Amino acid sequence: MATLDPELVRQMAISGDAPVEAVVRLRDADGSPRPPEETQRLAQALVERSKLLSGERQSSINVFRYLGSFAIVARPALIKVLIAQPEVVAAVANRQPGSALMPPIDKRSARIVDVGRRGPRAAKSATSKRRTPPRKKK
Repeated sequence: MATLDPELVRQMAISGDAPVEAVVRLRDADGSPRPPEETQRLAQALVERSKLLSGERQSSINVFRYLGSFAIVARPALIKVLIAQPEVVAAVANRQPGSALMPPIDKRSARIVDVGRRGPRAAKSATSKRRTPPRKKK
C-alpha cells in the first residue's frame, strides 16, 4: 500500500470530478534507483494500466526520469486506481496549502540613490577615496 499525503486525500475528496494534481513516487528496483529510461517506461505503463481500469484519462503527465517519480493531472478516479498499483510507493499533492511567497522584511519605497548600491554605507563609500592604490602599469 502506498503512503498517501493527507492533503492529496483531502483534495481528492473535495474536488468532485475536477482534476487533481499529484506527484507519484515509484518503488525502487531491488533497493537501487531505476535507470531513467526504465522510470519513463514504468510511469507510462502504470498510467496506461490505470486508464484501462478506471475508464478515465489523464490531463497531463510529467515524468521525472532521474528522480523515480512523475507528476500527473487527472480525475480522482484515475489517481485512486493509480496509487493502488504495487509499483507506487507514495503519492503527494502537487499543490500544497500556503504560499511559497516570502514576505518582505523591511518594506519601503525605493529611491534612486538606492539603485545599484549595497548596504547602508554604500552612499558614503561611493564618494570616499579608494582605500587601495590602483595598480601601476608595467
